[in-house]
Amino acid sequence: KLWVRLADRADYLITLAHTEDSEDVTQGLTCFVVAAKQKGVSIQAHDKVGFDSTNLCRVTFEDVTVARSDILGGVDMLGRGWEQYERMMDSEHLEVAAVCV
Repeated sequence: KLWVRLADRADYLITLAHTEDSEDVTQGLTCFVVAAKQKGVSIQAHDKVGFDSTNLCRVTFEDVTVARSDILGGVDMLGRGWEQYERMMDSEHLEVAAVCV
């Protein structure tokens, strides 16, 4: 994932991953809470010009193992990550709009 804000300062990452096959890309997704220092997680800050108050990073996952207990919201949220993502993006859109003003 590219352009992840402040990933290099995070203890945990909220990660959206496909856990079920589906032709609709918004279906079969699950949100996981992954420790940033977990084996297989790599975080690299990008060099950039301007917007110095926050770092933008590349996050790479390689053979990262997650447990059912890592599902954001518990096992009942398995396959319902898109719903969670949409709710998270509501506040993100407001934040981006505020930066533009």
